[in-house]
Amino acid sequence: MPNPRTAKIALGLLAALATTMQTPAVASAADSMWLVCTGVMNPGGNKTYVAASLLEHRAADGAHRDLDVTLLKGAHAWRARILGAKAGDVSRKHVALHVVQGKRTIFAGTARLVLGAKKTFRLRGKMDLHFGAGRASLVRAKATLQCRQLDDLAIGHTGRP
Repeated sequence: MPNPRTAKIALGLLAALATTMQTPAVASAADSMWLVCTGVMNPGGNKTYVAASLLEHRAADGAHRDLDVTLLKGAHAWRARILGAKAGDVSRKHVALHVVQGKRTIFAGTARLVLGAKKTFRLRGKMDLHFGAGRASLVRAKATLQCRQLDDLAIGHTGRP
């Protein structure tokens, strides 16, 4: 029988890949970066495994950067975007991130992408304890997800991770 933690992480990665493959091509530049991040989040002190798919790319105006964020929990996926100049700031400081599903807030807080030898995606704020299912309940949550860079062939990036 497979390890439950490994199975959850594998399911999250598969969901990330499926979600990202449905994302329309945003640019054909070789300066994009696709990361898949996994780890433990603790909404309200409850330990739960989550994954995030991050696509950092050139903005439509050609002068700024955008960061597309897909948070994954089991079969659920929620998307958000940090636009323009603020996306460039995400590697230097925490910037605002608001993830919603319809009118319901899934996560409200800050995010920081730490680049270097060990890439991490840090989340701090409030998260829906039920992840959009059942009664809404925003509780404090934080996570430091470990990231792995993937080739992004979907938008023409063939550089090495």
